[in-house]
Amino acid sequence: MIIKDLSKNYKYISGRRIWIAAVVGALGMSMCGCGLVDMPVLTEEQTALVTEYAAGLLLKYDSEYDGDDSLLDDEELAKNEELEAQIRERERAAKAAAEDYLAKQANAKKDKNEDKKDSSENSDGDQAKSEPSEQTIDDLAGFYGMDGFNITYKGYSLSYSYPDSGEDMLMAMDATAGNQLCVLKYDVTNNSGSDATFDMFYRSPNFYLSVNGEPKVHQQYTLLLDDMAASNDVFAAGETQERVLIFEISDSVSGVDSMTLSAKNSEGAKGSVTLQ
Repeated sequence: MIIKDLSKNYKYISGRRIWIAAVVGALGMSMCGCGLVDMPVLTEEQTALVTEYAAGLLLKYDSEYDGDDSLLDDEELAKNEELEAQIRERERAAKAAAEDYLAKQANAKKDKNEDKKDSSENSDGDQAKSEPSEQTIDDLAGFYGMDGFNITYKGYSLSYSYPDSGEDMLMAMDATAGNQLCVLKYDVTNNSGSDATFDMFYRSPNFYLSVNGEPKVHQQYTLLLDDMAASNDVFAAGETQERVLIFEISDSVSGVDSMTLSAKNSEGAKGSVTLQ
């Protein structure tokens, strides 16, 4: 694993980085027996690095602040008090984001259990329940209520690790035994005439993928900066950025004949789009 120089990130914390720090706390709780949803498995070394990275972002953003007030003049004391207030506010924001993340996990587990229950009841015949009809999704951004944005599917790749280079190497995830990663790639464009926030994360998205007619699998929760389901980023007017959705599928799949993406929004609406 390549450890990058992260000092340049210490001084300023974007909304995206606050989310990462919060998720590290949520990740720690989810790895201790919560059993909410399937999470990417990090090694002990990777966990330590992620924790160090997040802690650095939250607490080391000012190299001049040493926390010792005993020999400081009034101006320096005031500066330190302001810095401490900023730290407390960022910790509050991180805690709130962590709570949102855990609630999102719980909802995903609930959806997964409901899907299993519906499938079981439908197979019995006598206890079959009617499912809300799925619509055909022509506009994925519109489906999630993000007018002004456009989400365009670019293609997919199959691999055992993602990414294999770049800034997100620290957060890279590996497929579990017997599986491989199916990475769907999208271009997200801000079509408005001003800066706008692509806040998919707070819209509680749920994505499912069926490859070659196999049962649907839910998207993976990741710490990747380009994870579309976790995006909460500001786009300049007209700006386009790449985002991905990652799924685990059987490593026996060597070629893709058909692929369907299904989605569910926070209002319970369901839809699907045939990718190929």
